[in-house]
Amino acid sequence: MRLYVGDQLELQDLHINNNNFGDIDGALLGNFLSKSRNLHTLCLDDCKLSGDVINTMMRLYVGDQLELQELHINNNNFGDIDGALLGNFLSKSRNLHTLRLDDCKLSGGVMNEMMRVYVVDVSQLKLLNIANNDIRSIDGNLLGNFLSKSPKLLKLYMHNCKLLGDVMNEMMRVYVVDVPQLQLLNIANNDIGNIDGHILGNFLSKSPKLLKLYMHACKLPGDVMNTILKV
Repeated sequence: MRLYVGDQLELQDLHINNNNFGDIDGALLGNFLSKSRNLHTLCLDDCKLSGDVINTMMRLYVGDQLELQELHINNNNFGDIDGALLGNFLSKSRNLHTLRLDDCKLSGGVMNEMMRVYVVDVSQLKLLNIANNDIRSIDGNLLGNFLSKSPKLLKLYMHNCKLLGDVMNEMMRVYVVDVPQLQLLNIANNDIGNIDGHILGNFLSKSPKLLKLYMHACKLPGDVMNTILKV
């Protein structure tokens, strides 16, 4: 990257995923990306990246507005990522439609920080994948409010997140959009046995375009399913 020089690069797609970048210089990476103002797609998934590296990259990846449309940073170890820094970085990506943060060892606290700061404009988001993270402490109201600002959301993956029914209830109460576009909802492999069937049934009834619903291995009892089906 030191040798890849130029004030402005025309790079639009950068795929450097499936590598071992445990010792990559985050400052160098951030400076390099800052020269790629037309970058639409950035794939850094499965690179053994740490939160510290990504934090440094985001501090140096500057610009009032980024053209990023797809960000894939899944399958890395971001347990120590700065949620506020991530939220601020995403806020500069007004055209972002695909965000993959699955299997990153993210915590609910980090997600809460990210959502508090990522408030400018998420209206273009169409795919959000935060699956395979332990986000049991996530704030359901924050999550619902965040999703409400994403009226074009088509696919939401939250499976295997150790989510509880109470969190899902809070999320669904707050998650309200005028014309829901959701086509896929995956909340499988969570402990949502105490979910409110009325709230879930009502939520699903307001999703007329929903094509795929995954709720397997969720510890759902029969009475909850009965309530959902009645609504």
